[in-house]
Amino acid sequence: MATTVNEFGRNVKEMRDLDECAADWFNDKTPNQWSRSHFTDFSKCDMLLNNGCESFNSSILEARDKPILSMCEWIIEYLMNRMQVNRDTAEQRWTGSFCPKIQKVIDQNFAELGDCIPIKSDNFHYQVSCHEGRQYSVDLKNGTCGCRKWDLSGIPCKHTLSAIDAQRLDYYEFTHK
Repeated sequence: MATTVNEFGRNVKEMRDLDECAADWFNDKTPNQWSRSHFTDFSKCDMLLNNGCESFNSSILEARDKPILSMCEWIIEYLMNRMQVNRDTAEQRWTGSFCPKIQKVIDQNFAELGDCIPIKSDNFHYQVSCHEGRQYSVDLKNGTCGCRKWDLSGIPCKHTLSAIDAQRLDYYEFTHK
């Protein structure tokens, strides 16, 4: 789960040491199609899965046999109903500012703050030293961290949270809308 190019390079080398054929198989595919280290940070999503497409296709099987206009109407009604059910569920279950999955990630990152020592460079920049010996640069103004997890997902990583916590700021303001 490499999020940086350097980490990606180390993992590819390790894979090549284990199985050269497996490493060669990936040569046909550009890394931006399968590795977080090469994903753009524009979408604020660090996953690349087609499960959503597969779920959608399996849910509209009933509509596929219909004529095109009837099929489109069926899909529209299905989506409207599904979105409303999800809105109703969200109103009942969400108690905080974020959906439960995002809050769980933030809580897990908060639990790991003890691994991080933030060193303030100025009001926006920190160097964060971690227990495992690595250091990361955090830019609160531009929303970036050297690990790229915050950049990719928009959810503050443990390094970012340590910088935010050091200034007694509200992490909500640093979580992508």
